[in-house]
Amino acid sequence: MIDIDLPQAEVQALKRSIETLKRKLPNELAIAVNETTHKTRRAVQDSIKNKVAIKAGTIAKSIRKGSRASKMRLRSAVIVGATARLPLKEFGPNQTAAGVTYKIEKRGARKLVTDSFMGPTPRKRNPKLGGHAFKRRGATRYPIDKLHGISPWGTYVQSGMDTPTRAEATDLLRARIMERVRVNLLRADGTIKR
Repeated sequence: MIDIDLPQAEVQALKRSIETLKRKLPNELAIAVNETTHKTRRAVQDSIKNKVAIKAGTIAKSIRKGSRASKMRLRSAVIVGATARLPLKEFGPNQTAAGVTYKIEKRGARKLVTDSFMGPTPRKRNPKLGGHAFKRRGATRYPIDKLHGISPWGTYVQSGMDTPTRAEATDLLRARIMERVRVNLLRADGTIKR
């Protein structure tokens, strides 16, 4: 969970910008916090997507926003949920004569799991296996194990994304509060009427 404090200098600037308007500071701060939460969630998703070759929709399922901030509760969160490792079918597997190749890292090379399979022969998948890759435990036909890659949460933790994400979220919050200040100043001098 990403948790940051309100920057006091920007909060004071926002307070001064609404003195002549019929606006309430908690409402304005709640808007800034919710916008920051939305943008931070997207930034975390993009950071993970830039690191690993997983579809954005798959990553988005493991990142959620906490409850929305309100004037009574100026708090929201971006939560990167601890999830199980994704099946290898999420990493573009292909069966070759030597085994199954896959690509986890966006900028890395394809890797090979020798003696693994997705179907009876290379480039021919068994529909009953659902696109998954498997490997036998021993020399006998069964048991077989489904192969897995990494999870979005694992990528987030192993890549040390938490500290830069907190810094980015703090900068985003400052920027969103200052945007509220700008809008309120335009309201005060009559440039905009909303």
